Amino acid sequence: MREVLLTSSALILALLAVRKVFREKISRCAQYALWGLALLRLLIPANLPAVNFSLLSVSEPARAQIAERLEKEPVYVLPVSTREIAVSSSAPNVIPPVEGRYSAVKQEEGRPAVLTEYAFTLEEALELVWKTGMAGMAAWLVILNFGLWRRLRKNRIPLDLPECEYPVYLVEEGLVSPCLFGLFRPAVYLTPAALESEESLRHVLAHEETHARHLDPLWSLLRNVCLTVYWFHPLVWWAAAASKEDCELACDEGALRRLGADERVPYGQTLLRLIPVRKSVGGVLVAATTMTSDKKRLKERITRIAENRKTKAAALCAALAVTAAVCAVTFTGCAAAEEPAEAPAAPVDPVNAAEPDEAVLTIPLTDLSPYAPVKVVPLPADTPDAGHHHGDHHQNRLRAGGGCRTTENCGTFVWNYGGNTYVSSHDLRLSSYPDSYFLVFPEQEYQEEPFTGLLGYNGVKITYQVELETGECTVNDYYIFEESGDSADIYLLARTYGQSETADIDGDGELELIAGDFLKHCQLIFRRDGRLYEADIHALVHENWPGTGDFTGFLWSPEENCLHIFYSLFSSDSRQDRQLRFDGENLLLYK
Repeated sequence: MREVLLTSSALILALLAVRKVFREKISRCAQYALWGLALLRLLIPANLPAVNFSLLSVSEPARAQIAERLEKEPVYVLPVSTREIAVSSSAPNVIPPVEGRYSAVKQEEGRPAVLTEYAFTLEEALELVWKTGMAGMAAWLVILNFGLWRRLRKNRIPLDLPECEYPVYLVEEGLVSPCLFGLFRPAVYLTPAALESEESLRHVLAHEETHARHLDPLWSLLRNVCLTVYWFHPLVWWAAAASKEDCELACDEGALRRLGADERVPYGQTLLRLIPVRKSVGGVLVAATTMTSDKKRLKERITRIAENRKTKAAALCAALAVTAAVCAVTFTGCAAAEEPAEAPAAPVDPVNAAEPDEAVLTIPLTDLSPYAPVKVVPLPADTPDAGHHHGDHHQNRLRAGGGCRTTENCGTFVWNYGGNTYVSSHDLRLSSYPDSYFLVFPEQEYQEEPFTGLLGYNGVKITYQVELETGECTVNDYYIFEESGDSADIYLLARTYGQSETADIDGDGELELIAGDFLKHCQLIFRRDGRLYEADIHALVHENWPGTGDFTGFLWSPEENCLHIFYSLFSSDSRQDRQLRFDGENLLLYK
């Protein structure tokens, strides 16, 4: 959807510019035909083969940043769910993941924890608004055109006009001008003014028959489909109004070719007599070819008919060349990013480590769903002294050294109250600070450690112990910081379990995150094309390697830049040791 919006906007602006520059030099039929390109771009999301000079290729970095921002910005709805969930009393009060999202939790003493707040992203909120508007727009279009169809059916009087190849009806009231209406069986509807003279009737029938030969009812329907889907886009409305105007001008040219050059002045006089002049043209949502205009456009239309301007071949070639160049950059796809240069192999001890054999199993990671850092919700306002934490307070305590620990570029702020330890952190290089505490440890120790360059971010890792059903487990939460107005927002970048290591596993110059314990966790977190992904190694190996026994542990080898994973065999107590490597796209399993 975002790709179509970008490329169609550029194409519409280019067609409007061609229309203005070549307005007096090319025929309106040619200009009207060019709007078919905008229809193709808006209604067919497929792209031609990718090229490096396409608009999508050039704009890829900016589009990736916008996509990441939309996917991680939460919008909260209260209340959405009241489902009970289990929360460990020894775990910190960090928002727990629920179905891949993060939600606020409320827990009263002696009662189960209950979800009180469910988060969905800004991208999903915009999609909901778009679909709601699209449904409303579709209903409005149906009401307008169905109402017109009923009025015409109710008030029409059949006329016997053998010289017209389409059915002709007279509508004495409720029709502003003669028109052609109907997609599969179009019919001409006339006003009493059109029957005042034989000449007027001949001109009107020639005009409406030309509309039918140009298939204008079909193009009007497709134009309305575009307005329904892209109801929020001002350029689409602009293009619809311009194409409807060009439709009438092209119809004038076609009608005069049938009537002959001698009929130019009488034809123009007929238009002056039959076209209602209004301040607002309107009518773009109606599928009938009604003729309404404002004074400026009507004057231009009559002038063009009277002057009989000829198309200049050079101007037409120039307009087509410009349009072809624009299509070349807007209809083509995004070229794949260049593969990073292969990093030099890590030094290997030739005595203690043998050369790796060919991979016995390749597990592609191309089907993983990306995720975005999740904004951390501060502790509730009724938490004791949660509001005591603010930027000025941080600065004063930082100078005094009280309740603040700093390590490299990260500061950790601590407030002890009522037997609990309230914790917040931030990047000391930022000019603003988080406004509230967001972690609470009831009589529990924790450790903090800064990180730099991990998955393209800098931040702080906070490690603590929790009690799970399978036993006690170490949890590592990686937090990053982002300035927002007068304060800083805190985002949870990743959560890992057990032993956690950082290393440039795929050799792209950026640190990935590998973690696991001796229970069931074994995680790989990496970034690809600006997006974050998490792979459950334990589940993926079991899924792709039938017959594997229980996972019993892992060992990261920095010398070999690989992960040693251990599985027990089903048939014995011995263990299988496998080397696992990551090339940026796949997990590679070696003996």
